[in-house]
Amino acid sequence: MKIAQCLEYPLGLRGGVSVLVEVLAEQLAYNGHKIVLVSPDTRETLQRTGASKLIEEHIYWDPLKPSLANARKLAKQLSACGTDVAHFHAGGNYDGIVGCPIIALSIFCNTSVFRASLQVIWW
Repeated sequence: MKIAQCLEYPLGLRGGVSVLVEVLAEQLAYNGHKIVLVSPDTRETLQRTGASKLIEEHIYWDPLKPSLANARKLAKQLSACGTDVAHFHAGGNYDGIVGCPIIALSIFCNTSVFRASLQVIWW
């Protein structure tokens, strides 16, 4: 299964949710799942944390620029790379209405443009 771990903070921050996501990615990859990371990380921060060896793809998300257009773009990117499950770790603008990619996925994944099997989870 291809699972997207989505967070608003870089893994390089090494704080609460970023550590949780890294541990989840390690365990999911260990169990044979493919990991897509959605975060504001750069290639350098992913290499520095060692996370680059865990993920199959990285999709950049800028938490400082939430918009419906960016949320729709993320929904398209997740669908295009064959994501089965998008797991959002909410806390910042994921919790808001304007530009929230969770809402965009819920709306846009019900159209013929997106894979109907994409499941969205957030907590």
